[in-house]
Amino acid sequence: MPRDSIAIIPNLGYHPARQFSLKASRWLSWLGRDLSIQHAWNGGEVKFGNFTVDGYDESTRTVYEFYGCYWHGCPICFSDLATETHPHRTQFTYNSLYELTLARELALKEQGFNLVTLWEHDFDKQFQKSEPFQDFVRELEFQPPLNPREALYGGRTNATRLYCVEGDMRYVDVCSLYPYVLKHRPFPLGHPEIITEDFQDVRSYFGLVLCRVLPPRGLYHPVLPYRTGGKLLFPLCRTCAEERPTDPHYRCNHSNAQRRFTGTWITCELNKALDCGYQLDKVYEVWHFPQQSSELFSRYIDTFLKIKQEASGFPPDCQTEEEKQNYIQEIFRREKILLDSSSIEKNPRLKLPKTQYLTSQDELNKMLEDSTIALKGMELLTNPNQPESDMILVNYEERHEFIEECPFGNVVLAAFTTAHARLHLYETLHPLDTRVLYFDTDSIIYQHEEGQFNPTIVNSLGGWTDELDGDRIIKFMSGGPKNYAFETEKGQSVQKVKGITLNYRASQVVTLEALEKMIHQEIEDLQYDSLAPFQLKHEFTMVVAGPSKSGKTEFVKNLINNVHWISPPPERIVWCYREWQPAYESLKERVRFIQDIPEDDEKIKVSFRFTCSPKKENPKKRKLPPWMVALNQEAQAKKRKGPNIKYTKRKSPPKKKSPPKKKSPPKKKSPPKKKKSPKERDEN
Repeated sequence: MPRDSIAIIPNLGYHPARQFSLKASRWLSWLGRDLSIQHAWNGGEVKFGNFTVDGYDESTRTVYEFYGCYWHGCPICFSDLATETHPHRTQFTYNSLYELTLARELALKEQGFNLVTLWEHDFDKQFQKSEPFQDFVRELEFQPPLNPREALYGGRTNATRLYCVEGDMRYVDVCSLYPYVLKHRPFPLGHPEIITEDFQDVRSYFGLVLCRVLPPRGLYHPVLPYRTGGKLLFPLCRTCAEERPTDPHYRCNHSNAQRRFTGTWITCELNKALDCGYQLDKVYEVWHFPQQSSELFSRYIDTFLKIKQEASGFPPDCQTEEEKQNYIQEIFRREKILLDSSSIEKNPRLKLPKTQYLTSQDELNKMLEDSTIALKGMELLTNPNQPESDMILVNYEERHEFIEECPFGNVVLAAFTTAHARLHLYETLHPLDTRVLYFDTDSIIYQHEEGQFNPTIVNSLGGWTDELDGDRIIKFMSGGPKNYAFETEKGQSVQKVKGITLNYRASQVVTLEALEKMIHQEIEDLQYDSLAPFQLKHEFTMVVAGPSKSGKTEFVKNLINNVHWISPPPERIVWCYREWQPAYESLKERVRFIQDIPEDDEKIKVSFRFTCSPKKENPKKRKLPPWMVALNQEAQAKKRKGPNIKYTKRKSPPKKKSPPKKKSPPKKKSPPKKKKSPKERDEN
């Protein structure tokens, strides 16, 4: 990679002060409903001597000043940094900036002006509490500065048909979608030019665009993503996306002003939208990158693509030596990568999750905190003869996602990557049109029709591959994104339901027949309680620690009320406490309470123990129960305000030694009893 190819994007953008100017303009516009205030968006800012004020009402000689907490050294928000040097205004400390603000106020008052001021933190509180204020701001023309992270959207997933049993249904998948776009699609180099006025044709730019668009009506597969209500949607109407009507016969009758929406998009995705009938209503800001390259990541991808292709083996249709050589030549023609025929062998180990054995709580905590991996499962491995040697087996996979921006990351490149991936999927979605049944980021389930457009099956980077290896779907059903099932000609049955691991017990409930009844509204819902058997061979102690009023008591009460999730249920629960709480009264019948905790740790406030009789059949493996996993995840959650929770296995506390009893004189041994004869026993 050439030097200085990837820019480090400033956390606050290239013009950080504009964000606070925007809030000032919103506040002044809100006040200006009943007043005549001149400001940056209404006639321009007014200057008095060396001072440029945010707003001015000439009729009352009133100056309006908006103080951004960061830029004016707010003593409330930055009290702990008063003597620190300001990161952007390095010649000042936070305290000196605040003193300059007070001196400025005094100078304006001495000139005879009335002064109205508002600090940014007060503005934020007013804005959050006032719905009329929020509605007013939503209709304003001016927008906040372009935030590149707003252009970072994920993949698109949707079920366009809920049920289908007709036609030749097929399931195809893109071979390495993200490596493909990284190798072959253009990416920006260096820093951008920031354009906020005198815009040219948007097609002449390469980068990011903050704009407002008007979608067309009737486009079966919309192009541009839009976030609303915590969801990523691809709507043709902003109001419909926000209101989300559920009537199956609903028709959108909203006006163009109600349908248009604002967002930040990559130019290549915006250009595709314009080709599909979207209209550009207004442009607010452009980040244009004069330099670009399609080879930024090519060498990196080639290195690992060769390993992947060889580990994937030959395609099913490559049986003869001639077919195998043709496959190698085709890969070389497409990717300029020469595979080693002797190394091309199916190697599923490369795709399996990784396994690690943990022996301490600290190791588990580190894995739970590690955002670069995705945990797939945990099991508790026990040794009945050596309880101290218990371990936790953790299965995990490394995440291939972009993390928070840092000096070694670039959110613009991340946004380009996902946009290119969505466009690659759209290139097939759009011509398939209504024949699409379901799609998810890099895969499509569709109805194949001879003589019509169909995805070409090509076993190479970015090509479509047959996910069913020649099999065909005869019945398809879906309850929405990440929720689908199908049955194939060869008898294969597949169910995918987000949030449910389809083990044996779950598969007895979540069946094709049950999902089909749900889709046809013959049943309302399916209920599946996931119960993880947990054999308690020893006393198990959980410790809950934290400050007062952090929810410890309620947390433990909820756990005890749901103790039936542990199988077999504990025979005895002992709750040790330091101070009696009224909430304990309702648990007296089920829990034995003991004052004082048998532990020399002043931080511990609550401790309780589950006890269960040991079983003869002690399996070597037992699954970590869901509540235990939840406790660890909750304990390690960042910025958590509740109690600090951990679990440990401990030996029973030593019993207090009772004072030695006085030795009593030895009892005289009684003579052994004479055994009775059978005749005497019968008489008795």
